Amino acid sequence: MRLHIRSAEVQLVACKVLQVLCNAKGQALDQLLTVGGIPTILESFKFHANHTQVVGEMCHLLRTASWGHGHRKIVAREGGVSLLLQAMSKYRDSVAVQRHGCGCLHALSWSTECKDTLTSWKGDDGESGIFLIVRGMMFHPQDLDLQEQACSALAIVSYFVDINKREICEKGGIAAIICAMQTHAGCRGIQEQGCLALWSLASRTPPPPALRVGEGEAGGQEENRRAEQVRLEEIEKDEIHASNKFSMSHGRGIEVLVEAVRVHSKTVVVVERACRALTQLAHSSPENALKMCFEEGLPAICKAMEHHSGNSHVLEQTIAALKNIFSSVNNVPKGTKRELNPAHVSSCVVKTLNAMRRHTSNVAMQRQACSALGNMALNSQWANGLMESQGAVQTVVASMLACMQDDQVQGRACQTLFVFTHDKANLNCMRGLNRKEEGAKRPCHATIRALGRHSKNVQVVKMAIHTIMALTDKDKLIWKDLVSRCGFRQTIDEAKKSPEGLWGNKETRVEIEKLWGKLMQKLE
Repeated sequence: MRLHIRSAEVQLVACKVLQVLCNAKGQALDQLLTVGGIPTILESFKFHANHTQVVGEMCHLLRTASWGHGHRKIVAREGGVSLLLQAMSKYRDSVAVQRHGCGCLHALSWSTECKDTLTSWKGDDGESGIFLIVRGMMFHPQDLDLQEQACSALAIVSYFVDINKREICEKGGIAAIICAMQTHAGCRGIQEQGCLALWSLASRTPPPPALRVGEGEAGGQEENRRAEQVRLEEIEKDEIHASNKFSMSHGRGIEVLVEAVRVHSKTVVVVERACRALTQLAHSSPENALKMCFEEGLPAICKAMEHHSGNSHVLEQTIAALKNIFSSVNNVPKGTKRELNPAHVSSCVVKTLNAMRRHTSNVAMQRQACSALGNMALNSQWANGLMESQGAVQTVVASMLACMQDDQVQGRACQTLFVFTHDKANLNCMRGLNRKEEGAKRPCHATIRALGRHSKNVQVVKMAIHTIMALTDKDKLIWKDLVSRCGFRQTIDEAKKSPEGLWGNKETRVEIEKLWGKLMQKLE
């Protein structure tokens, strides 16, 4: 290739041979580094930049080579990303250049240096790297490989980078991803990468760690300046997050995600990623949650849960989606119908309880499931009553016993048990279990144990006290003895000395003390 760099024919044949060698099993891909293969390929790329066929083959070869260990750094150092983007800008009608260009950018985006070059690059007409990827999708909608690779590249480029998320939305990237998923609903690869991209774009970048307190006047000024900067950045994140969610929900994003779960319910990756995206879209959005329900989202998720009943990680994502859907549906404005199809709700309850019983060791899934059950019970009086017949109380208590050290499971479980007490059948069931079950399996023991073990967790404390007050029956002496032995009185005394260190502020301490006083009064 070096000796005959002027010959387009030689370069074409050489590219094809190297492509075969790199795809075959062996060390050819790694040897490209030792023989200076990447710089040679890029030099030939530059020399034949006006030869469409050579450029297409070079893009294909670079796409394969970019997955080699250490190759991305060389591509970035030698200006390969800019060269690739120039080719995509010039040959927008070439399927080969666009397909392999997107595939190469997908591979290169895993490198920070390459990703930075991709997002900061500007063409002669002001085109950005993100725009070129989106344009490639729009110009060649029927090319499966191009659509899949473009979705992958957009997913990686947008991951936790807010400025890129905004540009992808502004350049029509969300619409292009949804169009690809809708057009190729049966293509598993496009569904996998499309769901990943939508999840990445719908996710809000988490806030930075808490700021350290500055030392002296200068330190305080710098801290205030940085705090104000962080505040403005968080406002911008909220705007980007809301804008992307709006674009998806009003651009058939929810419909394609539900369809992906339904059509590919047996495919682990599709179900996990689609449910992650649905979880984000349903969060604090009653409109989106209702749309998911009207689009038969609940039966689709339950069907997937049935197919993957043995995979706790898939179940964790499906249950997280159910949790947010029911939470948001419960917050629809007054006058809007919020009660859902009873058969759908019943299926969600049964599938969630089965998952909890089968996968007791998956703490993350137990957290999601405890919250999901509480949200389902709040959907209607009928839904809450359903819990008693399905053994929900016993399952939640078993979760508390299995995840005794996890304060999130304890807090969410206590909250769910408190919701259950709003239904007479559930309340009688819980009181009956207090008399019938062995100590550790009794709801009263579970809540009091949570109160004693996790006394510094505000959610656990509040919900445990509320639940204990709701469950207290005629056997007040037994309850009083159990509560007094759990050690929470010492926590109250400790909080009086240092409320900020224990529960965050004085107001929370006063609120908890009032709850404690009401409990003690009820037990007299």
